[in-house]
Amino acid sequence: MDDGLDGCISPSTSTDSLGLENLENELSNIATTVQTYSAELTPEQTSVLQAFKELLEKEKSKMTPMQQYYCFGTKPGQDTVDNSMLIRYLKARDWDIPKAHKLLTGSLQWYEQTKPYQLSAKEIMKFANGSIFCNGFDKQNRPLVFMVPRAVSSYKDIPSHMKLLIYTLESSIHKMSNGVEQMTWVLDFQECKRKNIPPLQVCKQTLDILSSHFPERLGLALIIFPPAIFSMFFSLVSPFIPPVTKSKIRICKSHKVEDVKNFLEPFVDLTQLEKRYGGSSDETYSHDKFWNSELEWDEKRKKKYEGLVKFD
Repeated sequence: MDDGLDGCISPSTSTDSLGLENLENELSNIATTVQTYSAELTPEQTSVLQAFKELLEKEKSKMTPMQQYYCFGTKPGQDTVDNSMLIRYLKARDWDIPKAHKLLTGSLQWYEQTKPYQLSAKEIMKFANGSIFCNGFDKQNRPLVFMVPRAVSSYKDIPSHMKLLIYTLESSIHKMSNGVEQMTWVLDFQECKRKNIPPLQVCKQTLDILSSHFPERLGLALIIFPPAIFSMFFSLVSPFIPPVTKSKIRICKSHKVEDVKNFLEPFVDLTQLEKRYGGSSDETYSHDKFWNSELEWDEKRKKKYEGLVKFD
């Protein structure tokens, strides 16, 4: 009989039996070997960036207005160029211009085919279930994206799940302040059962979208309340996670609220966290309240893209 605890872990469960100790060591070792980048570019990186810009300038006439905006951060007719997008693609490929160009070209094609900017809150709210949403900011003013697998009753409608993911990523980027380039994810596996764990196909698509079309957007991934099957689940998806992404993953092994609070507090102010995470906020995910707020953000996004695209 299903007692509702299938696939879950209690606070008293030994973490050694989960293999989390080995997993934590693996992630720690990766974090010490992955190259990191400062906000300031070296003279060599500046030179590579300039060469990359010159290459793309030659291809600019073949781009749609939206593709140009995606690359250069400016609308047609504007002279100023925002280098942040190009820098992210170069970082994602270790400043190798041919590799960065291939990655960016793939994103531009995907951008035209998928049209993520056309996804609206009015459409997404019809099937959104609270499994992923952007709410609040961390201590570096990066948007907080919460992923809550227990809210998913079925993964049969994968296209809708991917739409929700892409909308959330786009919405998070729109909410970034000037100078902020990344977001922080909080993956909450509390009360998660086997049926809530995303299948490998969903994980692979999610990782492909993040790494191929939103490179260098993830600042940190904080995993809390890992279930008993988490180590096995992670071993399945691990081969598809780039080392740079792995280096940004942190796991709280304890299920005690006080330990979760201490784990999250260095990164997120307690006022931004619900009380079940040890925070001080009384706010919980409310479908109507959250999506009414997103409807307002949608209007702001449309103004941002004025002159570039006609919305459906």
